[in-house]
Amino acid sequence: MRRKKKRNPLSREARVVCVTIVRNYPNRRKNYEKARRELLYGCSEERGLAHPVGGHADPTATRALRLQQLEESPETRLMYAVERALEEQEPGIRDLLLQNIIEKIPYEHLPFPCCRDTFFERKNEFLSAVAENLGLWRLREDD
Repeated sequence: MRRKKKRNPLSREARVVCVTIVRNYPNRRKNYEKARRELLYGCSEERGLAHPVGGHADPTATRALRLQQLEESPETRLMYAVERALEEQEPGIRDLLLQNIIEKIPYEHLPFPCCRDTFFERKNEFLSAVAENLGLWRLREDD
């Protein structure tokens, strides 16, 4: 795996925000999947109602609009920021990072394949990637 550009360290406030966002990730993912499933496969309350212009309602267009609104919502944006940061991590480490952050399982109780210093370096890189994906900070050009 090629080495990524080292990110600037997070401020204490940004770190707290990112940890909170990651801790809420499972709920956001579950709510997103539920809303998406309802939009794609649930019945539309618009079916058969008159369109404001005078024709019939277009349930497909309504669902497409609502799906677009769901994809652009702040909650979905937060969910995708975490997922993009997870994609940067090695597959065997992703779940362990999430367990450490979400379930608050300490490093000592995780089967992490490296030393403590490397673990916290990876965790900081992950949280920095979440911050970067959300635009909480920008990388300096001279790094």
